Amino acid sequence: MIAFLVVMGLGIALGLLRGGSLQNLRDARIERMPFMFGAFGLQVLAQFLPSSLDVVAYVMVLVSFGLIFIWAAANRFASGIAFLAIGALLNLIVIAANQGMPISAEAAISSGYSGDLDNLVIRGKHIVDVDGTARLRILSDWIPLGGHPSAASIGDLVLWAGIALLLQDLLLGPRGKRSARKDEGATSAIAKASASHVRVTRDPRPSRG
Repeated sequence: MIAFLVVMGLGIALGLLRGGSLQNLRDARIERMPFMFGAFGLQVLAQFLPSSLDVVAYVMVLVSFGLIFIWAAANRFASGIAFLAIGALLNLIVIAANQGMPISAEAAISSGYSGDLDNLVIRGKHIVDVDGTARLRILSDWIPLGGHPSAASIGDLVLWAGIALLLQDLLLGPRGKRSARKDEGATSAIAKASASHVRVTRDPRPSRG
């Protein structure tokens, strides 16, 4: 969660540094936002289910990814959406292969966990890969971030890049408005150049009566 907030802050900071405004972010129109809110809610809720409902939590996570892909398809032309969708897909592949997102024992230790890994319970979509037998380990959570434990996957990094790109683009404003301003400036410059050319090439000789 902290990493997600950091990524959002980075995207907003980049947008502001490039001349964007928070007003543009407030006015931004993103399609099918209830799908994204629903996906977020399902993943958060899955974290609080007891271990006896692991199967339910797993299904909730799978459904959340379906909602993410629907949302991404509806906004496929927005900046960063491709990265976000690819990152989510990478995470879904390894989750489906292991019925949960494996977090490596090494990452758990590196992030500060000092307890018994065999008794470590991570609810929701995460499982601890104690013996290193998880499938597609390269796509699992093996990048330590800090916490007890907390780690990221390659899919997370790609997804976070997409979020940062999307936020900075929203702060910069709609592409249509920016393009319109550029087109108006170009049209004005062409008109001025044409008028100047007409004045220069006009026949200076007085007309005969």
